[in-house]
Amino acid sequence: MVGTNSGVSGVAGTVGVPFDNNKIVFTVVAGTTDFVAGDSFTISASEVTIPNPLGETDAQRSVKIVTALQAAINSNQDIRSPYFEFNLVSCPGYPEVADEIQRLLTDINIDYEAFGVNDVPVNKSPEQAATWAMSTERVRSEYNAYYYPWCIVSNIDGVDVLVPPSAVAIRTIANSDNISYLWMAPAGEGNGDVVGVTKIGYVTGKIGESAKFVEAEINRGRMDILYEYDKNINPIQFIPGR
Repeated sequence: MVGTNSGVSGVAGTVGVPFDNNKIVFTVVAGTTDFVAGDSFTISASEVTIPNPLGETDAQRSVKIVTALQAAINSNQDIRSPYFEFNLVSCPGYPEVADEIQRLLTDINIDYEAFGVNDVPVNKSPEQAATWAMSTERVRSEYNAYYYPWCIVSNIDGVDVLVPPSAVAIRTIANSDNISYLWMAPAGEGNGDVVGVTKIGYVTGKIGESAKFVEAEINRGRMDILYEYDKNINPIQFIPGR
């Protein structure tokens, strides 16, 4: 009694014992007539498509994605080995995994080798972002930095899309290291120039439902409340025409 949903498997089965080859599972129960050599079974299987394997709603899907990301970061021992060298760690768009990133950085940062680049949640106005920065949701560490706000950029197909501030920050940091000395801060005019961004802001409502992008001017007053100790949020400022 052998077989799979695509042909013979070569794995024997036993009457009364569940047969399981990781593709198909069934149990043959003994009848009134004994089996003899050469008896066989043909089981027809049809493909079943799960329409929404991660959940029906964006909220359900987000929970499963975040859980998978957390598990991937926590369980990755290879990245914690001395054979990997990297300077920046980020998971753009998922501030929920900042504590897992912090744990990774703590494990590897014997000589301050790597730095975390994180996002303020997408649904925070500048004032709300400053308040959030003092909450327990924000991970506090000398190994981590947070950036705000979210940005509108042109995708590779020409369509404007919303991207996390960490994605913009990483590109700016890399450019700063390319055009200047490594110890120079990736900030201000020159080293801190941001390219490709057309708008900055945050999102109101629920993602996937009635969400709306709201532009947010990061003026001097708002920069001050984001920079203020112990909030320490790095603002991305948009200056029209520059």
